[in-house]
Amino acid sequence: MRHTTSRCDTSLNAARKSTWMRIERKDLLKFAAFLRDEKDQAPRSVYNKFENLMTFLKAQRIRGLAGKNDWPRFVEEEPEI
Repeated sequence: MRHTTSRCDTSLNAARKSTWMRIERKDLLKFAAFLRDEKDQAPRSVYNKFENLMTFLKAQRIRGLAGKNDWPRFVEEEPEI
């Protein structure tokens, strides 16, 4: 849970919001862009961290902020055998 909280704090700081109740769709999009552009995260990592944030928000009863086209995309690669 500590990692989830620190990641969520990072997203809150990236969005420059002081409370979770004020977060908006544009803040989620900024968070994904921050991970991708400033932190140079791989597309799969951006997706995973975005998903963790969305799970946290859902647990806080904050829903409906991101549509299906707002989620980061990644290409699932076949593992080599």
